Amino acid sequence: MITETLNEELKKNPSIFFPYGKINRRVLNEELQKYKFNFPRELIEFWINYGGGDLFGTETILSPIPSENEFVYDIGNINDFRYKNGLDKRYIIFQENASEMTAFDKETNEIVVLNKDKCEIEERFENINKWFIYLWQLYR
Repeated sequence: MITETLNEELKKNPSIFFPYGKINRRVLNEELQKYKFNFPRELIEFWINYGGGDLFGTETILSPIPSENEFVYDIGNINDFRYKNGLDKRYIIFQENASEMTAFDKETNEIVVLNKDKCEIEERFENINKWFIYLWQLYR
């Protein structure tokens, strides 16, 4: 759903999303194994097609692959930074904006939106598609 929705919207308004670039499925699968978490199929397809990127000018969907490019934010570096600053390791952040971060809760398998200041949960979603609909509606 995420990739299909974005593809349709990009045909009408290409400036809403600036992707990092496609990722090879094999390379992606190898990289994701280190997290010992079953990432949702929808996010994996998104990463294969786009590699992450900036959505709506304010939302950064992190790349799963480390990059030398200073403008590409990846889940490894962002999560390491957040863990060192007190984020519980039950969370894997995959999206950020100026005041919030979105993560997988490995204990509940939910998607949670956390505030950056105190790492408190502000929203919960049972799956990534419901989170994406929520995010999409904020900007539509």
